[in-house]
Amino acid sequence: TDTLSAVRIIDNTGVWAAGHSVLQVIRARDGTLYAGGYYGNNYQGFRKSTDGGVTWSPTNLASFHDANNDSEANFFLLPGNEADSADIYCVMHLNLTTTLVLKVYDASADSWSTTTIATGIALTAGLYGAMAAAARLQDGHALVVASDGVWNTVHNIRCYDITNQATITPKTNVITGTQYIIAMA
Repeated sequence: TDTLSAVRIIDNTGVWAAGHSVLQVIRARDGTLYAGGYYGNNYQGFRKSTDGGVTWSPTNLASFHDANNDSEANFFLLPGNEADSADIYCVMHLNLTTTLVLKVYDASADSWSTTTIATGIALTAGLYGAMAAAARLQDGHALVVASDGVWNTVHNIRCYDITNQATITPKTNVITGTQYIIAMA
């Protein structure tokens, strides 16, 4: 039988609010929980729990969020597929540079590294349904889809298979030559 635990406080800085807040929680392959998010340009947070969510501690924020403080960046946290089973992925779209990136959190070093997945990904600002990412359970690969254009322009829905940080494979476009935004989840 599944049950819910008592309420747990992840971050009590008091700056999270309704509106332009983004928060995601993910479980790494070793069971470590991570919570990452931001509230506009005002606050960014990245925390982890090694005891099932009972307690949370801050981690290295450097490179978690875009260096330009791109408040329109949207992201997906996924379990990493690296040698360290506590590592996680952050697939992020950066509106200011129209770039899709893979950020890898190395839990052992408490640090982030960034690899470009694709450039020319010009999503409509604030339209969070124009990209999606998920971990394939069979082999741990991250699968990413993203629109390479904005509303009412001809664009494609691109697809990428991420084996690990060193192996990112573009796949056949899911849709080619559409003028409509396709919501993805």
